[in-house]
Amino acid sequence: MTLYMKRKNRSKNGTILAEFPATMYLIFIGLFIPMMALAMIGYRVSMVYFAVRDACYQAAKSPTFTLAQTNAAATWAKDKAAFTGIDATSTEIIYIITQPIIGGPENKTSSKLPLTPAPDPSVNAYFIRLIAQTSVEPFFSGRWEGMKVPGLTAPIPVTMVYQCYVENTAGLTQ
Repeated sequence: MTLYMKRKNRSKNGTILAEFPATMYLIFIGLFIPMMALAMIGYRVSMVYFAVRDACYQAAKSPTFTLAQTNAAATWAKDKAAFTGIDATSTEIIYIITQPIIGGPENKTSSKLPLTPAPDPSVNAYFIRLIAQTSVEPFFSGRWEGMKVPGLTAPIPVTMVYQCYVENTAGLTQ
């Protein structure tokens, strides 16, 4: 009977000390670290987007298509080198998109336009489209439970596309 009486008169304040390590483990390992890894992936993918946008914009405002390819490659290399976690061996491809104003299918080419017929902005809209393929490093590296999980322990492949209106349509033939 005395055993029952001792349990009945116990203070409940000690249970907090007993549950505190398990609670902290759950908060940090179960919630905080995965959210930090997700935020890191989101940050790095955002930086890839800004690098692609910047390279496409530099290509679209270039006076010639040859210079557009050079400017885009230089801007893409400079921007991706400025951020950590973006694969250095990634590639970018530039296309000239010719879209008829009255509608219809677009024409896509990766080389400069022919001299005849000359680009006519009253008939077609001209765009530079940049497609970049890279991979984004995860927050952790190595293996998790013997597996490579993209985004958690393995890189995530990213393909980013951006398109800008061409400022100098006459330069698309050079």
